[in-house]
Amino acid sequence: MEGSRAQSFDINNEKLRKIQKGALQPSGAVQVDYFGHSCIRIVSPLGLSILIDPWRNDPDWGWWFPEDFPEVEVDIAISTHAHFDHDALHIPKALITMERMVGAYALGDIRITGLADKHMSASVGKTRWTDIQKDTGENFAPPGNNLHMDNIIYVVETGGVTLAHWGDNRPDPDEFVDGYLRMNPIDVLFLPVDESEHILSYSQADAIMQAYKPGLTIPIHYLAHGVNTVLSTLQPCDPWIQTHKNIVDIPSSRLTVTPGKFPQNGEAVATFGNNFTRE
Repeated sequence: MEGSRAQSFDINNEKLRKIQKGALQPSGAVQVDYFGHSCIRIVSPLGLSILIDPWRNDPDWGWWFPEDFPEVEVDIAISTHAHFDHDALHIPKALITMERMVGAYALGDIRITGLADKHMSASVGKTRWTDIQKDTGENFAPPGNNLHMDNIIYVVETGGVTLAHWGDNRPDPDEFVDGYLRMNPIDVLFLPVDESEHILSYSQADAIMQAYKPGLTIPIHYLAHGVNTVLSTLQPCDPWIQTHKNIVDIPSSRLTVTPGKFPQNGEAVATFGNNFTRE
């Protein structure tokens, strides 16, 4: 994995300096852009951009992504865990980078809370990739797992809405994380669910929706043409979407979110499908 490239970036922190002084005013709604796989960008009404989980290829795991992640300019780049398909913070031109951040970070009109929990360690899908433990001798299960099997669930609050990114978390987070998510209503929840059930099974994803009752649940970490390859063993998310009655249409790679737009009852789902951005 490459190290930081920030010394060569042709950007600077002038906007952040203005924001920390309160010199800018918010305008418009919260925007979410999908880059494919598990990567989303949240843009606040003040114009602060947060990129979560940019990806890269790893020769040890095969050719998952046909194109390199774009060198997109963002204010904040964060990662949920130390796996190659989530941790490429060296690629985007980011003013601030935070790997596996636990706790709270606030700037301008955004607040990011990182909830420390654990990666899925016992997959139940068509390709049970966690069985690699039998070959490597490594125990993925907590509490003795190695760092790469930790995971952070990010909760982002901005513009009067709350968005949560599950990362590759296990379906049953610990008591503290569970309690936090139940006490902080979620407008949009991003869950790793696909037809292969690589991370979450259909029933596990549905149970998470029932537990936290987000306004809208959107799959991530699924197979999309132009984003990832069949070597990832992922499959599309559409079959899971079709198991639900309340399906919201997202016609592009961008979703606009305003307070109260989606009733928080845990019923609505949507997908970006094969729509993704590189800008």
